[in-house]
Amino acid sequence: MRPDVQFLFGDHVLDVDRREFRSSSELIATEPQVFDILVFLLQNHDRVVSKHELIEEVWDGRIVSESTVSSRITAVRKVVGDDGKQQRLIRTLPRRGFRFVGAVRQVPAPAPSAMPFADAATPIASTHRQTIFPRDIAASQSTRRAAVTPDQPAIAVLPFVNWSRDPRQDCFAGGMTEEITAGLSRLHWLSVIACNSSSDHMGKPADVRQLARELGVRYVVEGSIWAVGESIRVITRLIDPETGRHIWAEKYDRRLDDVFLVQDEISESVVAAVESHLYAQEGVGDRGQATERLDASGYFVRARPLVMRLTPESNAQAQRLLHDAIAVEPAHAGAHALLALAYWWEAHCWWTEEAGATFERALSAGERAVGLDPRDPWVRLAYGIALSSAGDHRGALGHFGAALEYNPSFAFAHGLHGLASVRAGRLEEAVWHTHKALRMCGADALAGFYASQHGHALFYAGRFDEAAELSRKALVGHPNLPGRYNVLIGCCGYLGLHEEARQTIERRNRIGPLLRANTLLYNQHLFANSAMLAEGMRKAGVPD
Repeated sequence: MRPDVQFLFGDHVLDVDRREFRSSSELIATEPQVFDILVFLLQNHDRVVSKHELIEEVWDGRIVSESTVSSRITAVRKVVGDDGKQQRLIRTLPRRGFRFVGAVRQVPAPAPSAMPFADAATPIASTHRQTIFPRDIAASQSTRRAAVTPDQPAIAVLPFVNWSRDPRQDCFAGGMTEEITAGLSRLHWLSVIACNSSSDHMGKPADVRQLARELGVRYVVEGSIWAVGESIRVITRLIDPETGRHIWAEKYDRRLDDVFLVQDEISESVVAAVESHLYAQEGVGDRGQATERLDASGYFVRARPLVMRLTPESNAQAQRLLHDAIAVEPAHAGAHALLALAYWWEAHCWWTEEAGATFERALSAGERAVGLDPRDPWVRLAYGIALSSAGDHRGALGHFGAALEYNPSFAFAHGLHGLASVRAGRLEEAVWHTHKALRMCGADALAGFYASQHGHALFYAGRFDEAAELSRKALVGHPNLPGRYNVLIGCCGYLGLHEEARQTIERRNRIGPLLRANTLLYNQHLFANSAMLAEGMRKAGVPD
């Protein structure tokens, strides 16, 4: 099917190419996976779609649980205004599959000139770069996903313990174990022990060190649930079995209004937190090895936490390590992707006087990474944010959508997807993604970044009070990043907070070039709504 089509049903319009779903002209924020399921059901509305077909199309044939499929169908029904009882639009046929039964029309999509950013200047380098979407990728290019090397970190997800007196909650505990195992299995750099392997230990004493040795894993995730009435508490821990140290632990309290959605929400947050802490942990664990004895993956693992530390010194150190990794293994896609991200941070944070050339290096490194491994979510993220900064909004959002297809629990991808959506003028989508990133991150080291991005999205949505509060919090962790001050200054301008605006401008000008509204407007001329921030700054007292 051609991607440049729209599906119309009731007062809904789904645009495949622009990945937009609207109801009565109002944009509805839709998760990437939910969007893809809806597209597939609409494409095949004249027949029943089996669960196997759905898994092949949306999950690329990966093993997923029944509860995952059911929860995604529930989410699709919710976004189109349907539910499991009425099934007005999406019908479940037991033992056969699903079918979209509403009246559907397929029409050509509007011309690109209708895009909200069409009047922007010609995107840098966008004319010779082709966006690669998941369906265009040959399966043979994903060989690194299936390979498990001796140095690859391994993790086991132990069966969650039901401390409730209600044995019916055993199903919820089992579902949590399955969902977290499935989520971690999407991280192709991590070897995950399948649920049925670790479930042999259910009910046995929790000798984590012995169990880890038997399973051959470096890390263990364990958890418990406690249900009282319609409320449930889930506690999850990431453990280093050799030392018994709890690397991370978190508590989640929820209402059991929708079991599948609760499981989805908690498992996404757990996977995001575990992934973030494993990156840091693997980087620390590798520091004892001399750099001259490192292979490409060793350099890469050491560089990854440095890139995310958000200081010019750590960024420069990471770039040196990544160049070493590429020298050892020129086809290491992860090293090229992380180098693209390091270049992007360097230019985005104005740690260089050659920001334009550095953005171009980010584009080149990201393009190289996508050519090597287009199924790596970090690869798609790195190229996506580089394209976004170049003004290629459609290409950027396509890559972020792909990153989140491969790893829906990727909090960093949600955060940057939100930034790219703001730049494209898709504000509801931006607010949704940045809020999701902030909700998923917990005590993540990037929590300040997610708060900043959510504040950024709320500012352009006109929610200045909320945006200002988040921007203040974001500055606590990283007061030396000049860009973090812009939204707070703009909010002060619109809210009439003149004294706070004056103090914030003074702080900002002490750490970077003197702020000028026209300079900001020029630097952001490829982005939608940039005039709104410039005007807020003028109101706050920033000169032209």
